[in-house]
Amino acid sequence: MARLTDPQKRFIVRRIACFVALTQIRKEFQAEFGLALSEDQASKYDPTTAQGSDDLGDELKQYFEDVRKRYTTDEESVPIAHRAFRLRKLSELLDHKIVGMAPTLQMNILRQAAMEMGGMFERPKQETGGTGADVLLSFFGDALKKAYPDPGPANG
Repeated sequence: MARLTDPQKRFIVRRIACFVALTQIRKEFQAEFGLALSEDQASKYDPTTAQGSDDLGDELKQYFEDVRKRYTTDEESVPIAHRAFRLRKLSELLDHKIVGMAPTLQMNILRQAAMEMGGMFERPKQETGGTGADVLLSFFGDALKKAYPDPGPANG
């Protein structure tokens, strides 16, 4: 086993702190540093195990705790937590050629986008007291009026 450098150790600790499996860490380590890493060697950098808690220095233990705390509490860094990201992904799905052949799937994607725009997946805003349902109803109401225009009064 080769002696690891500080950046390599921090890489392993960071990935363990982010709940990445040791087998995946070994693959990523190989790709990043060009070195083979045994599972036993990687497990020494996990302070949640008996071996890691004994062998790991205080600096790396603190680094683990800092990364783990950020990873478990920082929702803003997760792309799917942002409405604009979700809408872009829905738009990409809608543009896919297979979806173009499935009208039901198209409608589900459009419904999902309408719910995103209507704030269905966000906490209600305290200052307005609204939940976004009025925007959603307005969207579907307008869509229905366009799809099924009023034929006017019936001649009897």
